[in-house]
Amino acid sequence: MGAQLWYQFSSPQESPLDALHELQDQRVADYDLPSMIEETLKGARDAVEECRRDDPCEILELYESFLFDIEQVAAAEIPDDWQGRLEILNKLNAGSGEGLGNILDVLGVSDDEEFGYAYLYSDEELSQQFEIERPTIAEAKAAIEEINTELHRGESVCFRVFAEDRTSLAGWCFVGNSVD
Repeated sequence: MGAQLWYQFSSPQESPLDALHELQDQRVADYDLPSMIEETLKGARDAVEECRRDDPCEILELYESFLFDIEQVAAAEIPDDWQGRLEILNKLNAGSGEGLGNILDVLGVSDDEEFGYAYLYSDEELSQQFEIERPTIAEAKAAIEEINTELHRGESVCFRVFAEDRTSLAGWCFVGNSVD
């Protein structure tokens, strides 16, 4: 499976990092952690049992370690805060090597192009992308596919979007590709 495009818009926030955290908080709430923990625990137990019967690739230790980690998650209370819930999601997904495939894979915002961080478009880059410095939400939506063509796996960008009057901040747009 190839990288998958994702994008989200935040409400008006002072900083792109605040906007990122708002969106991550919202996205984490979409996951049914109790069910995911139960399913992952069952899958990890099944994998360990299968490897105990036949392990030609010698990966039993890997699965046992993952099972131990998931048993620790299952034994603990699910945190109320989004950061704690995101930590659990990442532990549940650790064996995939793919990331979560959405804004939850973004570690922060950076002025430099760093893997895992949303690259903050400068005013000059906004002008080049949109031929204006203050794109509206509609203009951002229209440009998402084009922006995506410039992104590689696991990369993301963010930029401000404005109300139709182009004077008031409408929010932030984050566009990215999944890691897988």
